[in-house]
Amino acid sequence: MNLKTQIVALSVLAVAATAAEAAKKKTKVLPPPPPAPVAQAPEPTPLSPSYYECWTDEGYGRRLPCNFGGK
Repeated sequence: MNLKTQIVALSVLAVAATAAEAAKKKTKVLPPPPPAPVAQAPEPTPLSPSYYECWTDEGYGRRLPCNFGGK
């Protein structure tokens, strides 16, 4: 065999071996995990005073009746 034939034969074998190796290495692709649940802040309990009751706004969501701590 001459040198050119040997080089062509070796290159064909190398390409075939590479393709066979690539076919063996296929792996399963797993679906992405479900998103983590997001923590929700509890909703504040609404104060439901009657329309004639007096309330003071203390700030930061605090409300107190006008007669709170009264004498």
